Amino acid sequence: AVDMAAFEANKLLAVSLHALADCIRLVNALTPQGTRSHVNVKAEEAMEGQASQLVSERKKQAEDALARAIEINEEALGPTHDRVAKNCIALSLLHLERHDFSKGERLCRRAVKILDNAVVSARNIMQAPNSHDPSSTVPLLATALTQHAEVLVEKGKFDDATPLQKRALQIDESALTTALEESMILSMTVVASDTETAASAAFIRSLTRRVVRDLRQLSRICLLKGSLDNALELATQAVSTADSLIPHEDGVDDGGAGAHKADHLRFPCISEHIDLAAALTDQAIALMTKGR
Repeated sequence: AVDMAAFEANKLLAVSLHALADCIRLVNALTPQGTRSHVNVKAEEAMEGQASQLVSERKKQAEDALARAIEINEEALGPTHDRVAKNCIALSLLHLERHDFSKGERLCRRAVKILDNAVVSARNIMQAPNSHDPSSTVPLLATALTQHAEVLVEKGKFDDATPLQKRALQIDESALTTALEESMILSMTVVASDTETAASAAFIRSLTRRVVRDLRQLSRICLLKGSLDNALELATQAVSTADSLIPHEDGVDDGGAGAHKADHLRFPCISEHIDLAAALTDQAIALMTKGR
């Protein structure tokens, strides 16, 4: 965990260094060729080099840490525990970033197999000792399926990726529907505290963003396969779903009987605006590809 935190911190530092290098590059671009500062050029190159080195070093450390975590969890909890699957998903992401798709796919396949078996086991023997909790395993399964689909897309296996991503979408949509129903029932039966309301809203937002991600990924796959109508339909659904998290003036809650319906809109986050912008971009690409 410490290594992963350090990796993320160094990624942020690398981004900052890249940004500084971009600023210097812009200054150089706006400066006449004969008067450019040699120091600025060298500083730009140094910052770019340092940023790349930081990311590369931390990725290797993160890979080693995750590989060690898999070994520890296999020994302590068994090779089929969902924590092993979680480690496999994280490690596959690092391999994906390095374009090592074969290793990434093997890890994803293992994670999906572990989680599939865990869900079946949890549903059949809920009271068994050390049984898996489906409430935590099922969302992790959706993540593993999405990760596996992404690896397959990068390998050009679009037909193989489609059913995996569709299944992930079904899982996330089902979880979102259940969360919305439970939130509505809770609001009608008890007076929820601000903390409970915020927690419920955050959970619903998180699930909604997962659905947006799934729709966008499916749209991308359809676009790559040449299924333009399906790609546009999915991108449009992603836009509509992402937009549902953005508060609008004409939808301000008046505090009446339907107040609970807007609970998940009371805590806006910049990430949701970014999701909407990305979905709109996907929609525009699909429209342009169709000649519209």
